[in-house]
Amino acid sequence: MKKTIIALLALAGVAGASEDTVTWTQLTLDNSDIIQTYDKTDGTGTVTKEDIPIDNAKKITIGTDGYGSLSGGSAALGWSESITLNESWKLVFELTDKALGEGDASLFSIKTKINKEIKDNTTQEITSGMTGPVEDAEILKVCEDGSLKLEKKVDGTPVGETSVSGLITANTATAVTLVFLAEEDTNGNDIGGTFYVYVGENGDSGDAVISYNVDERVEFGENYDARLWTNGGAETFSKIALYSGGVVTVPEPATATLSLLALAGLAARRRRR
Repeated sequence: MKKTIIALLALAGVAGASEDTVTWTQLTLDNSDIIQTYDKTDGTGTVTKEDIPIDNAKKITIGTDGYGSLSGGSAALGWSESITLNESWKLVFELTDKALGEGDASLFSIKTKINKEIKDNTTQEITSGMTGPVEDAEILKVCEDGSLKLEKKVDGTPVGETSVSGLITANTATAVTLVFLAEEDTNGNDIGGTFYVYVGENGDSGDAVISYNVDERVEFGENYDARLWTNGGAETFSKIALYSGGVVTVPEPATATLSLLALAGLAARRRRR
């Protein structure tokens, strides 16, 4: 009986879990492929050789310890490993906000294409696939009350989740961890993923201040597709690190529920005996 109850509780924990463990590999930050302009497209896949400056684009400073920093402008992240971040990924940094201003300030944005395309990291020239309208997939912001916000634009309207206030204070370096866990069902089908935002030195080992599920796989792209923003130097970043992970398998709710009911029935039967 006791063993049955323990098994029932364990399965309940699995069924209710919103997060799973992946093995993280830290990537080697590398600016060599990062560009500060991109080629214009006409929306049909045709690329013209007109270089368009990326707004206030800079390159992060990479220290001898391998960590990055940024104190002005916007910047993308590149890495030297031959890997595409289309599964789980994790971005870590220390944020210092000089003075929490009025309204929300963007810290990190990541863009996606409705119709996927593959681009050369150096020239941004399309090598295969189709272009499509660009939309802001997810944007991490800091708010004037010291909260963090993760939002997505749906038909031009921002929706998302906001943390409690007071997490970020002016002129105080605060560790922030943004995690995207790519998810698939037990048949290997892509079912999107979940964003988690953590605050504090414990990284993703503590409780998330934001948990937000999305129904599409969000890739972390180099160059124009993903950027950090300092908003004219109002925010600065240090100890920037980037990690890659695998895919989390999420059991179907119905399967987990049936398993719980079966165990509950077994426990009740043993109790009657």
